[in-house]
Amino acid sequence: MNTNLINIKANVNPFTFGGPKHLIPRMRYGLSFCKTCINFADEALNTLLNAILNIGVVGECSTLCQYVAEKIGSEVAGVVCNLLCDYVGIKEFISIIEKADLDPIWYCELLKACPINDNGDAKITDFSVVPSQGPQGTFTINLSYVSNNGTGTGELYIGVRTVDKVPVEDSFLLEASNPGQYQAQIRLNAVPDPDCDPTQGLCERWLPGTYAVETAICNGQCGSIHPHSAIYDQATTEFTIV
Repeated sequence: MNTNLINIKANVNPFTFGGPKHLIPRMRYGLSFCKTCINFADEALNTLLNAILNIGVVGECSTLCQYVAEKIGSEVAGVVCNLLCDYVGIKEFISIIEKADLDPIWYCELLKACPINDNGDAKITDFSVVPSQGPQGTFTINLSYVSNNGTGTGELYIGVRTVDKVPVEDSFLLEASNPGQYQAQIRLNAVPDPDCDPTQGLCERWLPGTYAVETAICNGQCGSIHPHSAIYDQATTEFTIV
């Protein structure tokens, strides 16, 4: 899961993906501890698992977290690691890492850093692309949905089925929300990446043709088999590059 953490409120907040390197710029992190935990988990869970295997028996949070900070090259990761570890204790912290199965949202829910709402819902009311037809460039994906019971900590998935079959997809953290109407705009940069090396990986060329766009609003990580995970709603639309 991409940890570009966004705030979807009852107004439009644009964010971007596609284009050169198909990367989404990082958005507002704020001071939400849930956001901080998931950002840390996305960056460090694999390193934490390796640390447990390499270090063996760990008696103190500081030992494990120093190892993680050095491996990742981030003092901030070390600080967050210590905060989370000290909160639950080293034994429980390690147990949760092993249970999490590299799922950042489930990991942070186990740590009680992110709220859970198993009665949440979301119904997509609009999913469209503007312009619906045009040359290579920026296309705006408009998404609106309504929630009657609020949502749990989850994820918004966006995927584009490209003409040349190169995967273009990403996901965004959706913090737990209250009942209400919500909107988002996703800017799709349908422009070839001049720095993409085809000998190193697939390069999306954004060829002329029709592109299907898929979205899913999920409780937990989309596709997760862990508790507190479900797909609230899905939708498909399309646009054409001429």
